[in-house]
Amino acid sequence: MTRGRPRPPRERRDPRASAVPRPGGPGPRGAGDAIMDKMGVGDVAGADFDAIERMLAVPAGDAAVRLSRLRERERQEERVRMLQSALLEAPDDGARLQALANALRLLDRKAELLDVYRRMQRLAPEREEIGHMIAALSGEAGTPSRAGDRYVRNLFDAAADSFDETLSNWLDYRAPELVAGAVRAALGPGATTSAAIDLGCGTGLAAPLLAPMTRRLEGVDLSPRMLDRARARGGYDALFEDEIGRFLSARRGRYTLAVACDVFCYFGELAQPFRAVHDALRPGGLFAFTVERIAGEGHALGASGRYQHSHAFVVAAAAAAGFAPVSEAEVRLRSELHRPVVGGCYVFRRG
Repeated sequence: MTRGRPRPPRERRDPRASAVPRPGGPGPRGAGDAIMDKMGVGDVAGADFDAIERMLAVPAGDAAVRLSRLRERERQEERVRMLQSALLEAPDDGARLQALANALRLLDRKAELLDVYRRMQRLAPEREEIGHMIAALSGEAGTPSRAGDRYVRNLFDAAADSFDETLSNWLDYRAPELVAGAVRAALGPGATTSAAIDLGCGTGLAAPLLAPMTRRLEGVDLSPRMLDRARARGGYDALFEDEIGRFLSARRGRYTLAVACDVFCYFGELAQPFRAVHDALRPGGLFAFTVERIAGEGHALGASGRYQHSHAFVVAAAAAAGFAPVSEAEVRLRSELHRPVVGGCYVFRRG
């Protein structure tokens, strides 16, 4: 037993009491205060207390990730304040309006975001990505059947440098692992396939998971900057810059496996892309992909600018294209603003 000064008695505390003091109320300094100190939050009214409490409830190994998210949220809030102030002096500054839109989108502040996009559209009516986001946020002018190529290319070119870090640290992105696991289950233990295509391959996050299951792996994406990252990561036998429908139409019967990780969130109607995949696969070839899911029927364009699909809509589109079901699971694709994004992970077989 260590000798020395006696330790002061531990303070008893009601276990039902929150460890995090609420704005405007007294409370003991505890873990929540320490986190806020590290975050540099001087005013408790600026803290996301629900997120802090969730962070404190998880194992210690996850605390650093949660704290990183809280810090990122505080940075975005400060960025919004600074940009709004700067735009008072230069209200038509397109670069600052775009930066403000990016920050508001991360923070899910939809009404303010819609106002910013409308200001941007008045300055640059030719930019189709702005019109897409206005349609998504407001429901005006109907719902386009898919996101435009220029919108998708610009979106991912702009995100390429921080894409992997954002997905892993901010979004808990899981689609490549989910799709690869479903493909492995469909192929069987140790089995391989001869020729695979990774549709919308992005920075190549799926490559190290898919490469062991195929003797040749190719990737295609609209974004040249994302393809640069995929090329640097390695794992592909060939990479192509193209729109997937056009790309597949020139490769009928070429592949035995096609995968699409979070690609169809940029398509509303699925008939055309599913048919293109069907025609590019050999008989018996596998088609594995994820979608963001909605209840009920049909599909919808969400405020995020991405499409969600019902299970019935996906199954009907696949059947119409000539696919037979192999497996399906409801999954958590990623998290946004501390909330899970629910999706479906599917495997179909070409007839």
